[in-house]
Order: sequence, then structure tokens, then C-alpha cells
Amino acid sequence: MTSTTLRQHFFRYCFGLALAIVTAALLVMQQGESVTHFFNTIIGASFDNTTTLLDLARWTSPLLLSGMAFLVAARAGIFNTGVEGQVVVGACAAAIAGSTLPMTGLPLMLGTTIAGCLGGLVWAFVPAVLYRRYRVNEVVITLMMNYIAVLACNLVIRSYFLAESSEGNESITVSSRPIEAAAQIPAFSGASDAGWTLLPTAIIYLVLAVLILKSRWGYDLKAVGGSSRFAQYAGVQVRDVQFRAFLLSGALGGLVGAFEVQGVLHRYIDGALTDFGWNGILVGLIGLNHPVGAVVSATFLGVLQNGQLAVQQMTNISPYMIKLIAALLILCVAVDPLKAIIASMKRGRNDV
Repeated sequence: MTSTTLRQHFFRYCFGLALAIVTAALLVMQQGESVTHFFNTIIGASFDNTTTLLDLARWTSPLLLSGMAFLVAARAGIFNTGVEGQVVVGACAAAIAGSTLPMTGLPLMLGTTIAGCLGGLVWAFVPAVLYRRYRVNEVVITLMMNYIAVLACNLVIRSYFLAESSEGNESITVSSRPIEAAAQIPAFSGASDAGWTLLPTAIIYLVLAVLILKSRWGYDLKAVGGSSRFAQYAGVQVRDVQFRAFLLSGALGGLVGAFEVQGVLHRYIDGALTDFGWNGILVGLIGLNHPVGAVVSATFLGVLQNGQLAVQQMTNISPYMIKLIAALLILCVAVDPLKAIIASMKRGRNDV
């Protein structure tokens, strides 16, 4: 990426952020609220003290991991819109494993995590095979499988693993039995949901970043995503690279769901994982499909996500104002990168 391109991206980010802030400020003023108090509430919810920093890390961590799930596939020319479904299936698999596996201690914890990864990988397997063998459009099939994932997981949980109330009645909401204490990943403190899932998330991110930027595998991904025909001339097994990237993307999505179940929810709850996958796609797009950009965009979206509850509790402003800020920034920032990614994918669709 040239210095000119970097400057263009920098100014686009600045313009998008300025537009979002000015628009939000005008709307806040129109409602008779203090603009300073509104933005101080958002910033303070993430940077006031150690607890708020942990809260920020709690939201940034799954966003970064789901962003890397999208990024891995996108660099190989695959637009995986199924991260959302892979997160849900991973959470369901982890909840079932964590409450039923005949293990104790660390083996149960690891088994639950692995079950989540495998759940996401299996859910990505069908579209990966269809794309590899028949070149079925991955956007269409992964979108369809997102809805199937939610319905299928709810059916399985409701039929076989539904939680019971203290009176012995079935839960009204689709909620699984809690996982065993040994399968849970503990939080750092009772004041925040952030826990030791942050450590493996950071390790996985660093390993992936190094592999993507410095390894032969990363070069293969970039070559295939840029032009599959050129990559084949260079000796790259295009379909194998895309197939493995698709499966890895699904496994990472499943890991997001597993960590949420093990570290925060301690069970599968219908609707509790909404938007983790979609926001991961935004992390990848805003971050220009680069690992460093993914950290920045995940942190930014984490600040907004973390600030929603504070805005709702401490101001009279609708928390949807936070979504407006994110949407305006994304509108200004992601249009050109999205066009470039789609153009790159079209170039990479030549049959090889």
C-alpha cells in the first residue's frame, strides 16, 4: 500500500468520523441534551478506569476474532457472510458439549472450546464444498445458512437440552442447560464480564497476523484473492487455498460463540449472540482486510458497543444514536474498500 493510498484512507476515515460526530451532535442538541455530556458518557464508559477498560476489552475481543474470521476468507477472495451463523452454531455446540461431555477439569474446558470450533467449521463446510466444486455463490448460500443456523440450533436445544426453571418447568425462552463449572472460563473480576478468553484471543490474533503478513500461506491468500488465474500460474493450488480459508473462517466464527458461552453466558441463549458475525464483517471492511486495521476498527466498534448501555442509563438519548455514528463512519469509510474487495473477488472467480 503506497503512501498516497494511506493518505487517502486516512482522510476518508477523518471525514467519516467528523461527519458522524457532527451529525450526532446536531441530533443531540435538537433533543435538548448536552453534547459534551453525551460524548463524555461514551468515552467514559470505556476509558474512565480499569473496570471500564476491561468492559471495552470484553466487547472488542469477540469483534476482533469475528473480524479475523471474515478477513481470512476475504483475503482469499471469499465474501463469507455466514460468520453470524457460524458463531451461533459454535455457541450451540459449546453449550451442548460443556453440559454433557463426561469430563472434568481442564479437559472439559478444552473439549467445550474445541466443540465450538468444530461447530463453526462444520457449518462452513457445506458452502465451502459447494463453492469449491460448483462455484456456487458463497454470499447467497452463507446468508441462507445464517437463518438455518438459528432455527436448527433452537430446535436442537428446545428438543433435547432446554433448561428448566426452579419449579421444574421448561424455560420460556430457548435457553440451554448451563455448562459445567469446569467448562467455564473465569472472569478477571466480578465487576466486569471480561475474562481469560482475552488471552487466547490475543494469541490467536497475533499468530494469524504473522501468518497472513509474513508467511507463504499469507502470500497464497493474497495472490488468490487478487487474481486466481495469476495465482495458478504462480503454482498456487487456488481451490485448495480457498477451501481451507473458508473452513478456517468458520472455525474462528465458532470459536467466538464458544468463548461467549464459556466466558459470559455459560449457556446457549437465543438472540444473545446477535450481530457478532455481522459486526465482524464490518471490522474487516473498515480495517481494509488488514490485521492491523482490524484491531483499530474492532476497538472503535467496541467503544460504541460498550457505550450503548451507558448512554441509555445516563442520558435521555436513544442508544440507537450509537448505531447512527457507526453507520455514518462505515458509509464514508467502507464504500471504496468494499468496491475494491468486490472487484478483486470478481477477478478471482475465473475457473481454474
